[in-house]
Amino acid sequence: RNKLKLWDLTDAQIDAIENSGQTQSYFDVLSPMEGTVTQRNVSLGDYVKEGSALFEVIDLTRVWIMFEAYESDLPWIKLGDRVNFTVQSLPGKTFSGSIRFIDPLIDPKTRVVEVQNPGQELKPEMFANGVVISTIAGNKKDLMVPKTAVLWTGKRAVVYVKIADQEEPTFKYREIVLGPTAGDFYVVNKGLKEGEEIATNGVFKIDAAAQLAGKPSMMNPVGENPSTNREGMMTTAEGTQNVSDAVHQEVFESSGKSQIDPQFKQQLSTAYKAYLKMNNAFFKSDPEAVAKQAEMVSTMLKKVNMELLQGKIHMLWMDQLKQLNSSLDDIRNSKDIEFQRKAFAAFNLAFYKSIKNFGLHGVTTYYQYCPMAIGQTGAYWFSDIKEIKNPYFGDKMPGCGETSEILNY
Repeated sequence: RNKLKLWDLTDAQIDAIENSGQTQSYFDVLSPMEGTVTQRNVSLGDYVKEGSALFEVIDLTRVWIMFEAYESDLPWIKLGDRVNFTVQSLPGKTFSGSIRFIDPLIDPKTRVVEVQNPGQELKPEMFANGVVISTIAGNKKDLMVPKTAVLWTGKRAVVYVKIADQEEPTFKYREIVLGPTAGDFYVVNKGLKEGEEIATNGVFKIDAAAQLAGKPSMMNPVGENPSTNREGMMTTAEGTQNVSDAVHQEVFESSGKSQIDPQFKQQLSTAYKAYLKMNNAFFKSDPEAVAKQAEMVSTMLKKVNMELLQGKIHMLWMDQLKQLNSSLDDIRNSKDIEFQRKAFAAFNLAFYKSIKNFGLHGVTTYYQYCPMAIGQTGAYWFSDIKEIKNPYFGDKMPGCGETSEILNY
């Protein structure tokens, strides 16, 4: 009886053999649990050794849902938080569970939710999208600003604050310190006070106007004029000159819309197509291919005829082309993929300004962002597909990122 028990025969099976008085060459080996067979490791006639796994059986009456969250979401998540989620194969139906486990070692991004599954509608390998009801966020009263109000360059976050009691809308440059993200908003740790007004849309245009005027801007925080101060206002002999809507409107009405020569947009679009090949080389983490494609992008930019632009927009393109070429030189002259990626991050900031200023022709591009890139300072890139293919991590973390803006031309 003990030997038979070691073979996982039940007491009922052993009693049946004993009562029959006959030897039994074949008998059933019963599973110790009820459930669904998800893997079979044996076939009829196979020999098995002691300890061999014959079948994998899972009890689907209770399942675990494994979610991934960005590192920037960590401050808002804790054990016990409720999660509402949906699965693609069951449209219109919402499930609910609670966070029971946060993996501290293997994958710090994984959050595990336990839910009951009485109808066994939830099956292994399904994809789920969840929304956490954060108890931490619900108990905090932090100052927050929309993501559209913030300009990023490296580790600096920049907003433009409205100056009170001005006849024309006037804004001044200010660097702030941001906390964690919360949906479409950032928490502000330092640099703004409740009640201050900031520009939430068109911030890039204000920054470009400040840059043209030699005032502090995202790319040049100290400004080009020695009499410019850090607050974004330039002192002149006649008084104080402000960054106003009138200035940036003048620049962008001519540089972003109808007055840009269509040939210029087509030529810039050719450079953009070369850029996509460079971006793909970054995704494959191939430094030699990256350098080669950077050379091609540089060649295409040289073929963009700046004589098609006149006046201020001509000078704006020359300034931006200088920034683009500087980053491309760093990429071309290095075989260190991580150094190339840092230069690529700088190139993307300048390229974004160029595309927003001058436009493309017949192109839909996705401006995407990863908060963990470049030592977790965050970095942007362009893609011709909505799917995330992160050029800063490649196959290590290919899906890390999100689409920040969709540009249609």
